[in-house]
Amino acid sequence: MEVTEAALEPPVPGGLGDLSGPLKGLADFLCIDRDLMEVIARASIAPSPELLEEGEWTRWIEALPPSEENALLLQLAKGERHIRADLLQRFRDARHKDGRIPKDKHRTVAELLATAEERRAIRRREAAEREAQEGARREREEAAARAEYLEDLERRQEETWMKVDALIETKQPQKYDQAVVLLKDLGVLAMRSSRQDAYRRRLAELQARHARKPTLIGRMNRL
Repeated sequence: MEVTEAALEPPVPGGLGDLSGPLKGLADFLCIDRDLMEVIARASIAPSPELLEEGEWTRWIEALPPSEENALLLQLAKGERHIRADLLQRFRDARHKDGRIPKDKHRTVAELLATAEERRAIRRREAAEREAQEGARREREEAAARAEYLEDLERRQEETWMKVDALIETKQPQKYDQAVVLLKDLGVLAMRSSRQDAYRRRLAELQARHARKPTLIGRMNRL
């Protein structure tokens, strides 16, 4: 059945905003748009029975036919989860008919879809903002960790050059990669302290000693 955008929403059942686990699973299985569901559910938010006058409840229940009373008691005995929401919805409907509270304004399909799209846009914008904040936090933490690492490396440069030699002597490609990473970090320190000439001389000496290792030399040339 095709529904036009001008069509009005039907009465919204109570408790739609607080679905049980199985009903949430069913909604996901049926690929029901969650933003649209939440927009529709706004109309099902009902006042708590505790906030209503006890006399109104008493008069309404006493007016129920015995067959309906028995049916409600049977549902209650079976522990059916929806009984409270259904009972409240029926009570509200009865009050609507009596004119004691105004009927809810039924929205059109177009209004529901537009409101759902607005909510979706807000949710996406908030998610993007959270992601940006999280990204900025990670960047700050990484920058702080990097600065701490370089400060520590500054204090043990000679030890690091010796470690580079030891890694190269293993003749293992994976160790070559580690040596090149350390050489790159040493280059960063040299630039920060304006000692690039000394760094390049030491790097050239290292390359000369290991000139017969083309794999290593190729990686070092990319520094």
